[in-house]
Parts: sequence; structure tokens; C-alpha cells
Amino acid sequence: MKILFKNANILNIEKGLIYKSDLLVNGKFIEKIHRDIDIKVDKKINASKLLLMPTFKNGHTHSPMTFLRGLIDNVSLEDWLFNHIIPRENLLTEEDVYFFSKVALLEYIRNGIGYVNDMYIYPQGFIKAALEFNYPCSISMGTDQQIYKDCLKNENYFVELNNKYERMNFIFNAHSVYTVKEEDLKTLSNIANKLKSPVFLHLSETQTEVDNCVKNNRKTPVEYASYLGLFNYGGGGYHLVHPIEDDFSIMKEKNISVISNPGSNLKLGSGIAPLRRYQSLGIKIGLGTDGPASNNALSMFYEMRLAFNLENLINDNNLPSLSPIDVIRMATSNVAHIFNLDKCDYLKEGNYADIIAIKLDCPNLFPNDKIISHLVNSASENDIYLTMINGSIYYMNNKFAPFINTRQIYKDAYKKLKDINRKLKSK
Repeated sequence: MKILFKNANILNIEKGLIYKSDLLVNGKFIEKIHRDIDIKVDKKINASKLLLMPTFKNGHTHSPMTFLRGLIDNVSLEDWLFNHIIPRENLLTEEDVYFFSKVALLEYIRNGIGYVNDMYIYPQGFIKAALEFNYPCSISMGTDQQIYKDCLKNENYFVELNNKYERMNFIFNAHSVYTVKEEDLKTLSNIANKLKSPVFLHLSETQTEVDNCVKNNRKTPVEYASYLGLFNYGGGGYHLVHPIEDDFSIMKEKNISVISNPGSNLKLGSGIAPLRRYQSLGIKIGLGTDGPASNNALSMFYEMRLAFNLENLINDNNLPSLSPIDVIRMATSNVAHIFNLDKCDYLKEGNYADIIAIKLDCPNLFPNDKIISHLVNSASENDIYLTMINGSIYYMNNKFAPFINTRQIYKDAYKKLKDINRKLKSK
């Protein structure tokens, strides 16, 4: 199918500027970006009052946690996780994960997110949902999951897995150094090093985590994970709120990226990640929402705004401030580069047609001469006119595409939620 956006305002994230042009989508890809494209197409969209930009890329999330949204507020991460979340997660089935993941996919699409790095139990449930939606994603394979154990048995399986589904890749993952035994972390390190693969995990998320790791291992979480060889081929840490001075040099040397989750960190009182310091050292930074139980919204607009403004509370006056385009890159192209995603970092010819169209005739985006700043500081998912993934329109003008049955998705998810609540009461 050929779709032509006429007279669009296009955000060049790489250069940090907006320019006027037509944009032609042919099948899954952007075929041409040029002024005055005049050909016969299947659909023509007047984009004179729209801003086109790449879809957001969510660098860290736990999609099926939609069923836990709003469960508990104003508690520490340790209390939240061990006393409220895990007891309910222990009741889940793979089918539950499938249905709750579909609710998250609705939210991602509505909010202009065209890729997620998902990490959760029963990943086959999320995989089934993502394939049903034809939705680009990475699957973070935990050390306790069968899919990871299959990779241990047969190293070729990891390669085969990464070539099995279009736009779905698999990465090695440990939940954290405080929930995974050292023996298992060493096993993960061995297979990742054999396959020359990066490793990702929750890292230095809270001061308690750091203090306990130093107490038990005489090393910070960054030092400990590096000591175990987890980062010999790069990788990243989710959160990385509490690095010490020596951690920065390890991160730079080992090519450890940061996937920051300011919304989750704020809700759970974990702290503020020193993004300005990371950027000044050339450490790659991406943004993620974390799960809907610890945030609670799956909105990259919210994450961008927090990332940009919370930095002002950190006393790094000698370091350059983050700019709006820096933060937009963290929510888009940086994540694509961190996870080695193919042809989806920018809007350019030959790349996948993963596109958000933002309505410019909104009062919160006035005046239009400061749009790059507005995207970070005043825009929201309510300003999204269209979400396109793989050249297909998933959402447009406040409506999901006909192939997305929202009513059935909600019905199935509520049924599964009632089942879990029933199990919890009977315990």
C-alpha cells in the first residue's frame, strides 16, 4: 500500500531541525522524502498541520503488569516488589500474560510507541500478543525462563531465535544482581561471552541495592556485574540511579548504556539518575517507562518531561544542560542504537515507516516556532493524530485500526483479572 503525506513538517532528529516535505510510504518502508511528490497512491494525507517524527522506542518495560496498575502507592521499591507485586505475579499463567500484554499494546500504540524492550515472566505470552499485532519488540530473556535455558542447551538456538520473527529480537537479561544467584550470573556471563552478546539488567536502581551489594560483595552493582564478565560485549543497566565515581569509568570502558526510567524512579522514591553526567561522558542514554505497576502510565511524553526537568535538581552546574532534542533522541533513536534495531532510528528513505503524526493546531503547542521544546515540555499523547508501524496505520484520528478489537481485549483482560483476584482471596 502506498500512502503519501503531503506538505508535512518533518522532524529530523539527527540534526535537530524541522523541515517541510512530502513523505511517501510504500509497503513497510519510507520510499521517498521530497518536495512535491506527485504520483498515484492508495491514500493521501494532508499533513500541512502535522509534525511527522519516528515512533517512540520504549527501552524498558514489563508490559503484562497492566493488571497491577494502581495496586499500591507511596511505598519503597522493596516493599512494593516483595510484599505486593511478586505474590500476585506468582498466580499468573502464560495465558494471563498474553491477555494483559494486549492491553499494554493498545496503550503503546495510542501513545505513539512503536517498539518496546519487554521483560517479564512467561515471555511466550507477550511474544504471542506482539506477533498478533505485528509489533516490533525485543524480548529480554531472564535467567529463570525456559526460553533462556533452551539457549544454554543449544547455542545455535539463540541465533535461530533472532532470525525467526521479523522485527523481534532476543537479548540476554538478568533481573538484577540482588535477585539472581552468583552461580546463575556466571552461567549467563559464559553463554553471553561465547555468543559475543550484550547483557542487560536492573542496575543500581536504589541506594539500598547499592549498599547491600557493597556489603555482600565488596563491590557496587556495576562493579560486581562487570567483575562477573556480564559486560564484556556491552549491554546496559535499567535505571542506574545511584552510580559511584568508579562506576562511570567502568560504564565508559565496557560500553554500558543507561536506560533511564524517571517516572518509575519518582513514584518509588528511588532517586534521580545523573543523565547530564552520563551524557557528558559519552555514555548512551535511552528512556523507558518501566512497567505500568510502577509508573503508572506508559507514556514517553511523561518520561521525556521528567528526564528533562528533574535534571535541574541535580547540582551539576559545571556540566552542559540537556537540550529538548537530546531528550527526544533518548526516547527514539538512542534506544534504536542501544538495542541494535534495524532501519528505524530516523525518518529517512529506506527505513521502516514507523511514524507518529502530531497535531500542530493544538493550544498547548502554540506558538509553533518552538515545537521541539514543546514536544518535551507541553505535548502529550492527546496530540497524536496518527501512529503508523511497518507502514500500516494502527491509530488515526482517535480511532484504532479495524483489525484491533479493543472491546474484546478489555473483556478478556477483565475476566483474567477477576480470576487472579479470586485465587488471591482463596489463599
